[in-house]
Amino acid sequence: MTKDDLIALARENDVKIDTTQKKAEIAQVLIDAGYLEAIDDDEGPKTTPLLLIRDAWDHNGDRQPAGSVADFEIQTAKDLIKAGAAERADPLPGDE
Repeated sequence: MTKDDLIALARENDVKIDTTQKKAEIAQVLIDAGYLEAIDDDEGPKTTPLLLIRDAWDHNGDRQPAGSVADFEIQTAKDLIKAGAAERADPLPGDE
């Protein structure tokens, strides 16, 4: 469950939260209010979006074509950028 999911759950149930709080703090408020039993922080590998200059294969083994934006695991993203096969495609702070 993402932070945005937790915020949406809080709003749906009229639970007052501070949206600037960390994900774990928001989750605890929802747990205390009885709207959430626990939170599973194992959301899989951390990824980042890349704009591909060349075709590349993602962590699922799926081919992603050049010119597309796709999510890659952090180490793979670093390797692709270093090899000149991709550029970062994540938003700048404030553009989210």
